[in-house]
Amino acid sequence: MTKVFFCLRRRPELSREEFLEYWGKTHGPLAVKASQYSGLKRYIQNWTIPSAMADTGRAIRGTLAPFDGIAEAWIDEAERQRLMDSASGKILFDQIFADEKNFIDMENSVFFAVEEHALID
Repeated sequence: MTKVFFCLRRRPELSREEFLEYWGKTHGPLAVKASQYSGLKRYIQNWTIPSAMADTGRAIRGTLAPFDGIAEAWIDEAERQRLMDSASGKILFDQIFADEKNFIDMENSVFFAVEEHALID
């Protein structure tokens, strides 16, 4: 099982509300549909929220502005590869990737896979 994170920044012309509405109501259902065909076993949308604690943490650390959200996905890699080799799987993945460009600022977002090491569980 591969776990991936996609740290998202919204397209500059979208408000935070427009971004979250599109991600939740338009793109989210595509991910749910994809789970039936893609090896996607779990998908979580983490919507960032205004927080004095987060503002203080960023100021102390000198970090960048927050992302607008973080997507988490657990993917069965063998199943995903098998489905990517099928015509219907390729069409579905192409739809998802094309849709991401409608609301995500790709150049300022980050996508990566992780290996989880729990220290407190």
